[in-house]
Amino acid sequence: MTKKSKEHKRRRQELFEQDLAEQTLKPTRIKVQAPPSSDDEEPMRMWEQEKESSNALPVMSHSGKWKSSKKNITIRPEHDQSQEEEEQEEDEQDVSPNGSEATKSYEQVRDELASIAIAITEETDHVGKLRDMLKYVDPARNSVPVVRLALLSTLAVIKDILPGYYIRPLSEGEKGTTVSKDIKKIRHFEESILAGYRHFFNVLKGIVQPKNRRIAKSRLPILQIALTCLHELLLFASHFNHFEDVLKLVAHSLTLEEFPDEVERSCMAFRQLFDTDEQGQSTMLGVRLISNMIKELEYSCPVSWLKALETVRLRSDVAGRAINPKGVLRGKKKHLSLRERKERKTKQEEMKHMAEAEAIVSKEELNKWNSESLKYLFRIYFGVLKHAPEPELLPPILAGLARHSHRIGVEYFVDLLQALKRLMEDHTNLDVIPALHCILTVDRIYSINENLAAMDLKFFYNALFRQIGKLCCPLDWDLVQKPLQGCISALFHPKRIIPTIRVAAFVQRMADVSLVFLNTNQPGPAVFMVDNIKSILTHHNRARGILDRDPFGQGAYMPSCEDPDLCNPQSRSLYDILIAIKTKDSRQGKLHTLISEIIKLTP
Repeated sequence: MTKKSKEHKRRRQELFEQDLAEQTLKPTRIKVQAPPSSDDEEPMRMWEQEKESSNALPVMSHSGKWKSSKKNITIRPEHDQSQEEEEQEEDEQDVSPNGSEATKSYEQVRDELASIAIAITEETDHVGKLRDMLKYVDPARNSVPVVRLALLSTLAVIKDILPGYYIRPLSEGEKGTTVSKDIKKIRHFEESILAGYRHFFNVLKGIVQPKNRRIAKSRLPILQIALTCLHELLLFASHFNHFEDVLKLVAHSLTLEEFPDEVERSCMAFRQLFDTDEQGQSTMLGVRLISNMIKELEYSCPVSWLKALETVRLRSDVAGRAINPKGVLRGKKKHLSLRERKERKTKQEEMKHMAEAEAIVSKEELNKWNSESLKYLFRIYFGVLKHAPEPELLPPILAGLARHSHRIGVEYFVDLLQALKRLMEDHTNLDVIPALHCILTVDRIYSINENLAAMDLKFFYNALFRQIGKLCCPLDWDLVQKPLQGCISALFHPKRIIPTIRVAAFVQRMADVSLVFLNTNQPGPAVFMVDNIKSILTHHNRARGILDRDPFGQGAYMPSCEDPDLCNPQSRSLYDILIAIKTKDSRQGKLHTLISEIIKLTP
C-alpha cells in the first residue's frame, strides 16, 4: 500500500470520529392539545403524543462524507394501545363460524379423529382415547356435521375393536391375585373397552332420552345419527355387555310419536334383530320388553309395535350343530403306527363326546329361550284380544296367532276359541283379511288337538261363507289370496266329513263370485275360484250332483242367504253357471280348461 493511500485512510477515520463526537442524543418532545369542545359537550381529555428524534448510524454520501441519519419514533399513550388490542380481539371474536373457518374446523376435527382412530386400532393400550373422540359431540359447541363425524367415527372404531365375548366383571379375590403381564394387559384392555363403550352409550342416551324428556325438532339430524348408532349396536353387539340397556333405549325410541319416521326405523331394527337371532336370548329380551310396554298401555298400542313381532322366529334347531370329528381329522392318508392309531381313535371319541355335550347344552338353552319368548308373545296376543280388540290391531294379532297356533298349549285352546268366536260375533263387519286369519287360526288349533275333534265348526264355516260373498267388493287381491286359500284348504280337507249341502253351497257361491270377477275384468281371481271348485268337487264327490243339468232340489236357490245349510244350493244347476263363465271369458285359456275338467266330473 502506498503512502498516499495510507494518509487518505487515516484522514477518513479522523473525520468519522469527529462527526461522532459532535452528534448528541437529546430527544425533542412536541405537545399537541386537542381542540376545545362545544359548550354542551364535556371537555375532551388532554392527550399527548410524543415524538422522539434519535440518531441512527451514519451513512456515507456519494461525495465520501459521513452524514448522520435521524428517524422519528411516535410514542402513543398507553390507553390507545390497549384500545387497539381490545378492538383486535373483538374482530377475532366476530369471525363467523360459517365459511372457511367452519371448513377449517371440520377438517381439523376430521384429522384429529382419524389420528385417534388409527392409534386405537393399532395399539390396544390407546383404547382409553375413545373419550377424546366423543368430546366433539356437544351440539351446543359443534355443528351437526362435526357431531355426525364424531359419532360415526366412534361407532366404527368400537365395531372394529369390540371383542366377541361377554366381559365378566372380576371378583375381589381375582383383583388381588398376582397374574402375568399378558393377563394384566388383557384385563386393562377389557376395562378400557368397557369404560369407553359405557361412555359412548351414555352419550347416545343423552341425545335420545334427554333429561327434560323433550326433543326439539331442530335436533332431529342429531337424533337420527344417534338412532343409527343404536341400531348398529343392537344388531352387532348383542353378545356384549350393556345389551339390555341398548335394547331399552331403542324400545324407548318407539314412543317418540312426534318423529314417526324414526319410530319406523326402530321397528325395522327390532324386525332385523328377531330375524337374525340364532341363540334365542336376544329375541326373548326384545319380546319381553315390548310386552311390558304394551301392558303398561293397557294393550292399546300402535300397530307398528305389533308388526315388529312378525319376524319372531322360534327355532327348533340347534344353532351350533355337532361337528363330525372324523371329518375334522380327515386328510391325506399316511402310515400310522399302532400307538398313533390308538391315539387318533381316542381323540376322535373325545371330540365326539364334547360335541354332543355342547349340542345338548345349546338345545336346552334354545328351548328355554323359546318357551320364554312364547310366553310373552302370547301374553300380547291374548291381552289385545281380551282388552283392546281394535279393528286396526286385529290383522297382525290374528296373523301371529295363526303363525304360532301349533305352539299354543292345550290349556289355552278352549279359551282362545271362545275369544275368537266372540270377536267375530261382536265385529260382524270385520274386514275380510282379519276374519280369514281368525278362521285359519281356529282351524289350525282344531287340527292339532284331538280333544277338540267333537267340536262343531259350523260357526266358522258360516263366517267363511260370508267372507267369500264380500270378495265382490274392491280389495287388494294379493293380500287376500294366501289366507283365503289356507282357509278353503283347511275347512275342506279331503279327510273331513262335511255335509253335502254345505259343500254344494260353497261351490255355488264361488261360481257366482268368479262370474262377478270376470264382469269386473279380473281374470286372476276368477281362475282362483274355479280352480278351488274343481278341487272341492274332486275330493267331495257326493256334491257332484249339482253338475246335473236338471236340478233335483226342492224350492229356489237363495244366493243372498248367509247360512250355507239353508240356501238350498241343490235347486240350481252349476252347469249353467260354468257355461256362462266360459262364455264370458273369451281368451280360451286356463279357465276354459278348468271348466271342461269340472264338467267331466258330472255323475
